[in-house]
Amino acid sequence: MSRSPGGSISSPPYVIASCAVRRVPPEALTLPDGYDQDVLAQIITAAGFIDQDVRIAGRQAEELAQIGAQLLELDSQGKVQHPLGHYEKQSVAHLVHVVSKSNQGGPAARP
Repeated sequence: MSRSPGGSISSPPYVIASCAVRRVPPEALTLPDGYDQDVLAQIITAAGFIDQDVRIAGRQAEELAQIGAQLLELDSQGKVQHPLGHYEKQSVAHLVHVVSKSNQGGPAARP
């Protein structure tokens, strides 16, 4: 998964991991098996920067989309410190949508 060619979608792995670590209490999220705050911190480091393209696929995309869907729900409930900005929401929603579409057997658009 990479950003759109126009660069309007921030790196989903970075946004999801950094928001999960820095802007919601750990107990507010149900993390996939094998994930904890340290794993999320490693994803932040591996992703680099919010505007850096990062490729993810398969299981990791599904796991990050699961976390992302929870972040969107928590944000809609006002439970994210410093609510998600427009581009952050767009980034998270994009990954959630692509993974959901892929899991339904539809063609997943290349972002």
